[in-house]
Amino acid sequence: MKFFDIIFKGLGFEEKQTKQKVVENNNDDNNIPAEQINEYHIKSNNDLKVVVQLLRNKKQVVILLDELSSSNKTKIIDFLSGACYALKCDMKKVNDNKYILN
Repeated sequence: MKFFDIIFKGLGFEEKQTKQKVVENNNDDNNIPAEQINEYHIKSNNDLKVVVQLLRNKKQVVILLDELSSSNKTKIIDFLSGACYALKCDMKKVNDNKYILN
């Protein structure tokens, strides 16, 4: 287990990493490597530091807001909207509790 994985687990992060399908390049027989998607269950405002750091590093993040009250969801969505604007990235709503940031 990596150092930061231990720290994140201790802070209550539940990180799941999945891989997208490998996309074939029509010009050659070479494949483009699959991109990792970082998925986080946001439990409080303190969890946002890691999400913003991943966005700064141009990583794709899926956030799940299942465990939050509606007022906290609104605050977190507003914060992440501003972060996405400042970092020139996109925020897409999948459903009421799931967003994709890239």
